[in-house]
Amino acid sequence: MYCQFGVSTNILVQSIKDAGEPDDIVDAFPVGEVNTTADKYDIILIGPQVRIHAKRIQPIADSLGVPMMIMDMIAYGRLDGKAIYDAAKKTLEDYKKEHTDQ
Repeated sequence: MYCQFGVSTNILVQSIKDAGEPDDIVDAFPVGEVNTTADKYDIILIGPQVRIHAKRIQPIADSLGVPMMIMDMIAYGRLDGKAIYDAAKKTLEDYKKEHTDQ
């Protein structure tokens, strides 16, 4: 997850972890670290407050062969880890289908 790395981010990370599977790894980084960290993950999540960086991050995601998702502003604001987890899981599944059927 890429954001501005505030206190709410830590709470959201834990909420996403609680919604996920035990083996899932969820981490948060400042958006400026995307170049050095994104290669370790299956999906790149972008906080809605830093969506302006999506055009710069998308080519990185494409080069790594992973989807990028901007988190829903309402789910993010409510710290709804389950909604974000479910959306990320669906985005990842859709991406895999799209890129394996070609």
